[in-house]
Amino acid sequence: MEKSACPNCNKKIGGILFSNSLLTIAANNFINIFTENPGSGYCTDCGTNLFNACVTKLASQKADVLNAAIRIVDVIPIVTAQSPLKWDYSVIEMVSSQSVTGTGLLSEISSSWTDMLGGQSDALSNKLGNGETICRKQLRIKAAMLGGNCILATDIDYAEVGGVKGMLMVCMSGTAANLHNIEDVLELDKEKLSILQASIAELKRLNTIAIPQMV
Repeated sequence: MEKSACPNCNKKIGGILFSNSLLTIAANNFINIFTENPGSGYCTDCGTNLFNACVTKLASQKADVLNAAIRIVDVIPIVTAQSPLKWDYSVIEMVSSQSVTGTGLLSEISSSWTDMLGGQSDALSNKLGNGETICRKQLRIKAAMLGGNCILATDIDYAEVGGVKGMLMVCMSGTAANLHNIEDVLELDKEKLSILQASIAELKRLNTIAIPQMV
């Protein structure tokens, strides 16, 4: 009796002498999303490398879109006011972000000497500043993913975590909102905001693509 064959490479499927098997329908569909010439089916022999390449491609596309969004996400305003004057907005939900950074031995020694001399530690100040920058970007991305274009009532806190390890933590939280009259109350780059929204929409689309079981 003739064994069935792979629709893509025509290699034999199943049987004692053939360990080759067809990929699942979900795996076939997943491959076809990223393939210029979609196939009706793939086997483990010809489809495994294709499947793994598609997994890598999906991760790469997500990273590229996210990085593009991060580069222009500063267009989303962050304010400490709970209800800014003349802002017509709809509240979405709370968003938060955290950044933890090690102080490092040299930074701790430098900070100790600075404390003794009554000065300011540039090393630790820079680490806190970097932590704040990371938190702001995280906060803005989260708000954008929720459909927001601004963040209200923003609060920032600092803490030391990790005991003797000396880890600095920066925490930031706020309320993601959709500002309806943003062009009336703020001066912003409309084109940049439009590009950001398109990038977020694409990232959401990519996030809906699940990686299925291959066999």
